[in-house]
Amino acid sequence: MSKADRLLLILNLIRARGNLKVRDLAKECEVSERTIYRDVVSISSANIPIYFENGYKFLTEAFLPPLNFSKDEYLAIYLGLNSDIIYSNPALKSFGKSALAKIESLLPEKLKHDYLKIKKSVENEYKPRQENSKQFLIFSLLQVLLEETKVQLQLTSSKSTRRIKNILPEKLLYKDGEWFLIAIIKGKKKKIPLSQVKSITF
Repeated sequence: MSKADRLLLILNLIRARGNLKVRDLAKECEVSERTIYRDVVSISSANIPIYFENGYKFLTEAFLPPLNFSKDEYLAIYLGLNSDIIYSNPALKSFGKSALAKIESLLPEKLKHDYLKIKKSVENEYKPRQENSKQFLIFSLLQVLLEETKVQLQLTSSKSTRRIKNILPEKLLYKDGEWFLIAIIKGKKKKIPLSQVKSITF
């Protein structure tokens, strides 16, 4: 990624999320924190009103250009919305298709031909693996994460079935083809395979 592309990425990250610190921007841009400090100096030198208050913010967004994806960025979005992480859940798959249709409606004419040509060469014939049969829980857990509420889970394994109360979900993790719930249980962070979740009670 060139410096110009990275500066634009930093601007868009701050606009989209706000309150991002140097370590956050370094992680997103995959560079060192020292590089981010230099990039912030470059942004300020371009008379862009950036300041730090518990994270970087803009005084105004009037100077920011409208979204203008490149062909490669459109293709990355397409591949992401057609990946196993989306197709593993019917609801997410439906929302992904809807989002993709909206994004494709914004395609500039000069990019449309190349985008559609490459799009036709990519196809996902996702078939859920048996151990991922409980993926319908993902959508419910996403709602819980948004509301930041505690839940009760019934877990099953080859040895036993147990019910755990007052679980505070923190995030969902997709790793090595399987979904996990990262949650706080009795003050400790735990990683629970969704394949073991039999039911969820709000």
